[in-house]
Amino acid sequence: MKLSSVLSDITGADGRAILGTLMNGVCDPGTLAELAVRRGRSKVPALINALYGQVTDHHAFMCRHYLEKTDRLTSAADRIDARITALLARLGHDQNVADLDTIPASAPQPPRSSSPRPAVTWRSSPPPGTSPAGSRSVRG
Repeated sequence: MKLSSVLSDITGADGRAILGTLMNGVCDPGTLAELAVRRGRSKVPALINALYGQVTDHHAFMCRHYLEKTDRLTSAADRIDARITALLARLGHDQNVADLDTIPASAPQPPRSSSPRPAVTWRSSPPPGTSPAGSRSVRG
């Protein structure tokens, strides 16, 4: 099965409907493809081709495991985003987490040198056991 070759987000509405039904034992590609909604409706013929294959109990178990893990991580990220947004509001920032790039830094940034020279200069002689720059190492 190559569901991800047709759907850009297999954890979206179309993918979830198809994967949920697949994990419950329905394996007919036509039946599964008909579950597509929104933009997925225009992809039913491609979905039918992508949904041919075998799904064992182990495949369903692993798919369920990964979807549950994805849901837990998404939920945690949402809680963190909400916490950051709340903290920003307490600090007087009206932006939400998606707009963090527009918040000015609280501490001044160190000035960048306008010199073309590097900040660190390496010693002028090569390390012991090597030949001059541009040629191969010489070991004794």
